Amino acid sequence: MKKFYALAVVIIIIFGFIFLKPKHTNDTEFNENFKIDCDLNMGACEKAINGKIIKFEITPRPIYAMQPIVFKISGLDKLNLKNPSLKFYGLNMDMGDIKAKLKRDKDDYVSKIVLSACVIDVMIYRFKVLDDGRDIGIYIDFELKM
Repeated sequence: MKKFYALAVVIIIIFGFIFLKPKHTNDTEFNENFKIDCDLNMGACEKAINGKIIKFEITPRPIYAMQPIVFKISGLDKLNLKNPSLKFYGLNMDMGDIKAKLKRDKDDYVSKIVLSACVIDVMIYRFKVLDDGRDIGIYIDFELKM
């Protein structure tokens, strides 16, 4: 019976290492493997999606954790989305998935959000645009420095 318990503990430990390990073990490893293509702390960023320019912006700048910010996307109206929303999450830390509604404001879509704080120096967030809850391949990554 003791062998059974020991085997069960070993299987649980192996399972934990395989499936529950963090995506990246440190900021240096993450920053070497992924490139942030713009700095939302400095201003708006643009991406070409299906031949259309989508502009992402966060205010106020610089971005601070645990402070309300407004995330604005311009150009989504050109893509004829039915029900756009946001999903944001950390790439180099597991803070869970957070979903937020996007509200139309003339030609823009806006959402007021609060980004969580963490113990690492640089948090990398990804904002994905969803339509009716489905991933449509539009996202932007950015750094939040603590």
